[in-house]
Amino acid sequence: MYTNGTITKWCKDYTKAIIDTLKPHGSVLLIGYGSGAAADVISTFPIKTLTIIESDPILIDHAKLWAKNKKNVTVLEKDWKEASKTLSTFNVLFFN
Repeated sequence: MYTNGTITKWCKDYTKAIIDTLKPHGSVLLIGYGSGAAADVISTFPIKTLTIIESDPILIDHAKLWAKNKKNVTVLEKDWKEASKTLSTFNVLFFN
């Protein structure tokens, strides 16, 4: 997926095609921030909220930096299994 620290084009295109088909709306749950490609694409849709669950400390930092000026984005620093015990309902779920 990565080449010299950057995400490959095919992976970005693949992620975009999947999310375009999904048509995120309302409240969206993204499990796993990863490279941020999915969050980038999801955020282009007219969503109400985006909740990101991430457990990797390095990726948490990247997700928080990405979400810094996005008022409708929440980053949860948990394992998805643990976080799922306290979450409400979502219109769309994307497991990255």
